[in-house]
Amino acid sequence: MYQLTKDLFRIPMKAEEVLCSTVYESEALKEFTEEPVKSPKIEEVYGHLKFPKAPADRPYVYASFITTIDGKIAFQDARDSALLQTNNFLDKTGGNAPFFVFMLQRAAADAVICGAGTMREEPNMTVHLYDVDLEQARIDNGLPPVPLNIISTLDGTDLLFDHTIFKKDEVPKMINTSPVGWEVVREKCQNPIFLVGPYRTIEDVDFVKLDRLLEENKGKIPVVVTGEGAQTDSNILFRILRHMGIERLLIETPVYTHHLMMNGLMDELFLNYACIYVGGGAMSIGLHSKSCTSTDHPHTKMLSIVNAKASPDHWFCFREAVIHGVKGRE
Repeated sequence: MYQLTKDLFRIPMKAEEVLCSTVYESEALKEFTEEPVKSPKIEEVYGHLKFPKAPADRPYVYASFITTIDGKIAFQDARDSALLQTNNFLDKTGGNAPFFVFMLQRAAADAVICGAGTMREEPNMTVHLYDVDLEQARIDNGLPPVPLNIISTLDGTDLLFDHTIFKKDEVPKMINTSPVGWEVVREKCQNPIFLVGPYRTIEDVDFVKLDRLLEENKGKIPVVVTGEGAQTDSNILFRILRHMGIERLLIETPVYTHHLMMNGLMDELFLNYACIYVGGGAMSIGLHSKSCTSTDHPHTKMLSIVNAKASPDHWFCFREAVIHGVKGRE
C-alpha cells in the first residue's frame, strides 16, 4: 500500500485559488479513454485529464514546458523555469494556477525524463508532486506517489552526482546513458547502481533476463545503457520502459524534447504559456540543436486551451497533439 512521502518539498494550493476555465476543447479529446488520476480537486480545478491508450511497443510520450510569448523556457539571468510563472507579475494567481496544471501533467505520468542540464540549473529539484492532494490522487488511483525519475545523459560528464535527486530515497530513479556514459557513471556515482544492457539494438534485449535483473537489484538505481559510443537509442529505452509497465512518459528536458520531435517520437505538447516577453539568447526548446527545415517539420493540432479564472488574460495552457510526417503542399 502506497503512502504519502514525508521528505519532499510542498506548495499548498487551494482549489478555489487555482480554478481553470476551458477556452477551447477539440472533439478529438472525446476519443481519449485513459484517465490516470481522478480526484474531486482535479475535477473542480481542471476537469478530466484523459489520454489515448499507450502503444504496445512504447509509452505515450508528452512534453510539458513553461514558455513565453517568444518561445523562451527560462530567463537568461535566472534559469529556474518556474520563475516564468512566479514572475509573470500580471497573473493574479501568483503563478499557482499554471503551476498546479504543470503538476497535474506530472501526476498523470508513470515516469518523467529530466536532463542533466536541467539538473545543473536546478540543483534542488526533484520530479515529484509539490501539491500533496495530487500525490494523494496518484495513490488513490493505484499509482506510486512519485513517478519514476529518469535521468538522461549522453556521456555522463554533465551529471551532478551530488544532486538532490540522488539524495532523496523517496524518489525512484533510473539513469539512461550510452556505453561511454556508463563508464563515467560507474566511476562517479555514489549510489548503489546496476547495469542494464548494454543494448546496441532492440534484438539485444532479453526481456526474461531483464525482469530477473530488475527483481534481483531492487533498491539500486538501474543504469539503462543503449546505443553505441556516446549516443543513446530512445527506441530501445522506450521499449524497455513499456515492458516495465510505463504507459505515460513525460519529458521535461528541452534537448531531449527536440530529439524526440525530430525523430517522430513525441505524441503531445503541453505549453504553459506565460504572457511575458524575454527575447535574446535565453533558453528555448532545441537551442543549439539542428533546426527543422522549411519543408520537413512536425505540425500540431490544438486539443485544448485553458486559462485561470482569476487571471484569464495573462496565462494559458495549450495542449497540442504532435503530427509527424506531414508532406509539403503540392
